[in-house]
Amino acid sequence: MAAAAAASQRSAAPTHTTQPADFLFTSRVANSLIVSNALSPISWKKDQRAKVTINPAGIRFTVEDGSYLQAKSFLRSEVFQTYQCRDADTNIQFQVNMTVLLDCLSMFGSSTNTALQIRFPASSDKLILMLEEGGVLTDCALSIQDPEECIKFNFRSCPCNKIVIDAEALHEGLSELDWNATTLSITLSPNAPYFRVSTNGPSSSMNVDFPKDTSCSVTEFS
Repeated sequence: MAAAAAASQRSAAPTHTTQPADFLFTSRVANSLIVSNALSPISWKKDQRAKVTINPAGIRFTVEDGSYLQAKSFLRSEVFQTYQCRDADTNIQFQVNMTVLLDCLSMFGSSTNTALQIRFPASSDKLILMLEEGGVLTDCALSIQDPEECIKFNFRSCPCNKIVIDAEALHEGLSELDWNATTLSITLSPNAPYFRVSTNGPSSSMNVDFPKDTSCSVTEFS
């Protein structure tokens, strides 16, 4: 089924004829930018497909590129002012077009006054988004598909390193590298330089180190 979204715009009505019991899941957040800002970083190409998992803990979006890259964004239930699953063991899974989803979320631009409702009907192949601002209500119905199985990276079976780093510090550090280089190397070590990213090319080599003992860089290493 091709991904698509149908939208309609009208004045906000105080009631809806559909009863909550007709939905497996309903949620509401006062600022739709919270959702779009969480999803934009993992949508790096046109018509990016995401596997969506909804359960009482929150909403997880998983995207993949080939068999070598997987990115996730998790919206905890506490982010929403209203978050309701019909059953305690609810586990909804489907696939959605991220480009279409983000286009719907940006219908009112970058306003911080746009409220968002997300609903999943019990008997439908659509994900329902409802955006409201200034008394205007826009309904979007996104086509969904059956989810594809995600790659399972079994990191627990081999030694690995984990770091927690300030995102802005990482972004600034990576911007200093020569992205015309032919190779990129990443070094993780319990000893200095701890976390190093290097580029190497025919004309130059560059290293960017992220110290462990600064508040703006690596805050956890294991």
